[in-house]
Amino acid sequence: AISARTFADGAKTLERTLLWLRSQGIRRVYLAGLSNGAVGAHVLGGRAMPPGIELRGRVLISGAEARAPAPRVPVLLVQGTRDTMMPTRIMRDVATRLGRRATWFEVDSGHFAFLDHHEACEQAIATWLLSVRRAPETTVPGANSSRN
Repeated sequence: AISARTFADGAKTLERTLLWLRSQGIRRVYLAGLSNGAVGAHVLGGRAMPPGIELRGRVLISGAEARAPAPRVPVLLVQGTRDTMMPTRIMRDVATRLGRRATWFEVDSGHFAFLDHHEACEQAIATWLLSVRRAPETTVPGANSSRN
């Protein structure tokens, strides 16, 4: 579980980052995180975005919060099948709860799936980002699932 102080610090960091991106002319963002960073992206991504910023999706790698509100944007979940730090069943439960907004990608790895299989994970993320970018504004990509 994330402490209240860590959550508050993460919320401030996210807000400052989003405001900086807006000042640079960036309007559409994808929020991503790895492990506890993914938990933070999952939880904090549900907060209101600053005016002028559109959250287009989330990438959660080896981390999610089972009790976080379901996001209204597409979500890619990347998970190692043998992860004991963030059990696969929790990530699968989150993906199931998200339904059509979720895209599932898993690799034969422990908690460090992104490091152990970085090429496959990078390809999955790139493919997902392109699919979300090309999706009509009124729909989200279907419930895709792949395993490597």
